[in-house]
Amino acid sequence: MLTGSGPDSADTFRIQTCPRPLGVYRHDLTLTTSGPPGHTGSILGVPPDGSPSDTTLVQSSSAATMPPRFNRWFGFGRGEIVYYRVSGSVITTLPYVATHSVTSITPVLVSPPAQAGPITITTVGRTVVDTELFLFDQNFTLLRWNDDDPTSMTSLQSRIDVTLAPGTYYIAVSTFNTAIFQATGNAPPNPPENLDRSTVGPRLDFPDALVRTSLSGAAQDLDFGLIDATGSRNVTASVASSYDMYWARFIVNPPPPACCFADGSCLLQPPSVCAGLGGVSLGDGSSCGIAGCPDVEACCLDTTTCIVVSPLFCSGLSLGPGSACGPGACEAPSPCCTASDCLLLTPTACMQTGGVQPPSESPCTPETCALRACCFEGGGCNELRGFECEVAGGVSGAIGQGCVPSPCVMPLTGCCFADGSCADLPIETCAVTGGQVQSQDCGQAFCPPADPCASVLAGDANCDGAVNNFDIDPFVQGVLQPPPPDATPAPLDYLLLGASQSCWELRRCWGDLNGDGKLNNFDIDPLVGCILSPPPMGVGCSEFIGACCVGSGCAELRAAGCLLISGHWIGGPCPAGCE
Repeated sequence: MLTGSGPDSADTFRIQTCPRPLGVYRHDLTLTTSGPPGHTGSILGVPPDGSPSDTTLVQSSSAATMPPRFNRWFGFGRGEIVYYRVSGSVITTLPYVATHSVTSITPVLVSPPAQAGPITITTVGRTVVDTELFLFDQNFTLLRWNDDDPTSMTSLQSRIDVTLAPGTYYIAVSTFNTAIFQATGNAPPNPPENLDRSTVGPRLDFPDALVRTSLSGAAQDLDFGLIDATGSRNVTASVASSYDMYWARFIVNPPPPACCFADGSCLLQPPSVCAGLGGVSLGDGSSCGIAGCPDVEACCLDTTTCIVVSPLFCSGLSLGPGSACGPGACEAPSPCCTASDCLLLTPTACMQTGGVQPPSESPCTPETCALRACCFEGGGCNELRGFECEVAGGVSGAIGQGCVPSPCVMPLTGCCFADGSCADLPIETCAVTGGQVQSQDCGQAFCPPADPCASVLAGDANCDGAVNNFDIDPFVQGVLQPPPPDATPAPLDYLLLGASQSCWELRRCWGDLNGDGKLNNFDIDPLVGCILSPPPMGVGCSEFIGACCVGSGCAELRAAGCLLISGHWIGGPCPAGCE
């Protein structure tokens, strides 16, 4: 409820409705006063070009409406915002009240459901009223909006042509002009959407609201049609109150599945209709086309009778895609190993389907055709069928045993991991587990140790990923209590600066800025220089990276990281060896 008063003045309000469950809502603001009537309520917006304005009128209340002096807009429960202005005259000096009411709208269901694909929604030829159409998805996101039929130069009725996927959709039918929010003002989007826009009426300042400008309380004929591949649904629609709009919803279902016939032809039909026509349905999600009904092929009813028919209707032995009836086409079948099973096929059909025939004495069982590891001299492994492995000179493994991991004996070599550990593994195993293959076994190979300073930037004393003036105070705390030992609890003054215990434990890493591997007052000047010319986000101060000897091996690390893993930091590139 809004109240106000004042002689010959206008009061402007920014009204935001309360959020509600997603749906269609009608909002009314009705003006009343204890004094002489004469107030006018207005919903304001912006001009068609979207330029800022505090005077553009979208809808004005009237004493002739029922009830008198009310304004109306529609929303979706998203806390829509509108600008509302109350004006009066020299006689409207007593206080006024604008009472807000909200009504949930149940959109009319259009039936039967439409079929996914091209759909037309139109008022053309169904009314003489100058209409506007709005199409929303199930989340009330605006998909299309049309004022005048884009296929006609003279029609004042509306038309939306759109391709829709399965789902629930909503239609708002209104009269010219109906205002909505348009972020780009009068600049139309790229084709074809630019044909779907009205560009001459005012717009709203905020999204998710619709305002019809017409105050006519006479019945308005808003009949429309919804047309898809199955036909037209004609909807009788009208509104009979000022500023009202007609709301409808419709459901889009997937198209019916493919129905296959003996001659290889295909129709889209519901399964029950397909069965009545003598066809075979391919089920939900199927369609006629490349992946639809199979072409006809040779079908052997016995060893002498061959017909050409869809394999779905072959009651004998189908010879496969592209096959034809001819001399010897229905020769006696024998085992044929396909990609997934063993089938009894003629030699010709087996070859045409890409199959492989085992020795003639082999039984036609899954075991005969099952792939398994086949080991070769030197540790090589291929997945072959048992008879193929024997022909290739290999040794066949057990059924179901593949080459990953390989059961074949393979030479081992050292494999280094990121944490510095080493394992003697086959080369292929090392590669797939993220390791680095070495030329020697773990007894001889050197695996660089993990860098304890890898996760922290030099100079980043609060470990926030950037070096800046926020690191000065934490850095000073580190200088006041330098390592060793490194595992001491962080002082309270350090933690109160927003840093963490884990960051404190890495203070030698972020604090050593002069390359001596320590954190002390000699690192303060380098920090000051770094902060005066701060590096980019994610980049630390100058890092002293060089050779770190660990036993006889060498890794290039920061001096602090080297000392933390008990290495000997000598700087520069790694030498040929560390002795």
